Formats: sequence, structure tokens, C-alpha cells
Amino acid sequence: MKQLIFVVLLSLVFSCNGQEKDKQEVKKVKKEIQTSKKLEIMEKFDINKFEKNKSEEGYYVFNLNNEEKITQDKWGEEYSEKIEYKNNPFILLKNYNIKGNIKLKGQQFHESGFQNGIWREFNDTGELIKETNYDVPYKNFSWEKVEEYLKSKNVNLMDGKTNVSRNERQNNIPIWYLSWDTGKKDDSSFQIIQNVEIDATSGKVIKEYQISKEP
Repeated sequence: MKQLIFVVLLSLVFSCNGQEKDKQEVKKVKKEIQTSKKLEIMEKFDINKFEKNKSEEGYYVFNLNNEEKITQDKWGEEYSEKIEYKNNPFILLKNYNIKGNIKLKGQQFHESGFQNGIWREFNDTGELIKETNYDVPYKNFSWEKVEEYLKSKNVNLMDGKTNVSRNERQNNIPIWYLSWDTGKKDDSSFQIIQNVEIDATSGKVIKEYQISKEP
């Protein structure tokens, strides 16, 4: 009799655990669906809102929670969106097709700096078709190490005159190109800009020089 009761209780425990597991699985699926829908909404350009709010010059600028500045524009048959973050030198760039579906997105250092991390491309319906990781050739001397170097020189990363770009030379050596305003001026009252080139394979500084630039 005791053995029978034990078997019944054990069955109830497994049954409850199974039901609880099923509930958790259902919640997980619902959450994934909600997240997917949220991402779809985020990746859709609101054409009506843009057309309603755009300026005479043709662009729409607004802020979110005092943390993000968003600039929307239209170029030919495409819409563009630039998201600037507070205290962050990277901007998020997005392009949308004429229907408002996401076409391309990725991060870039300021307006003319390097393409950071993974950039994603989408087809006409907004489905992901390609990912390009621009960091791969620079993994030995990554952005984090470049950032440390710049901070050691007391460079203001948020200054628009601070620029970081990168490229591979003909001999396939990946190079970081850094430049920033030294805060000093030459005899003609031009700003003195410091330039540094770093070998991203070894992390060694291979070139340093200064140029003068009109204020």
C-alpha cells in the first residue's frame, strides 16, 4: 500500500514538473514572438510621421529621452535615419527602401569615421540577407585598445575634430588612422592636428605627424 502511494505521489510530481515546464516553454515562445514583432516595428520607417514633420529643407530631427538625437531624411528612392547617442562617439545609421523597409544598418565613428562591428543588409521585404563584420582584420589591435591609446593622450572622443578611420594597405596590413585637435595653434593661428598611424597587426605606432588646419 505504501509503495502504491509513493508511486502515485511520484507521478503527481512529474506531472506538475511537466506542466510547469510546458508553461515556461509557452512563455518563452510568446516572448520570442513579442520580441520579433517589436523588432519588426523598430525596423520599419514611419513614412507618414516623417512626411508630416519634415522641415522645409526636407529632414526631420527629434530627441528621445534626452539620450538620443534622431535625424531622418530622404535621398532619391531611399529614406535614411541617423541616431546619435549622448556621450557616445558612435552613431547608428539606417537606410530604408521606398516602402519603408529596412535596407542597411550599422554603426560608424562620428560622421566620417570607420564602420564599426557588424553591418547588416536586408532584402526588399526587410529580411536579413547579409552580415559583414568590419572588425575582423583589426582583432589583434581592436577598437578597445585604440580607445585606451586615445584616452592616454587625453583625446576627447566626443569632439567632432577627433577622427578614427582604418584601411588595409596594398601589402594587406590593416592600419588605424587617428587624428585629433591638440588644442594648440601655429604661428598663423591655425589649429594643430595630431595624426597617428597604428599597425593593427602588431599594435605599433608606425607614423606620427602634425598638420595645421584653418579654424
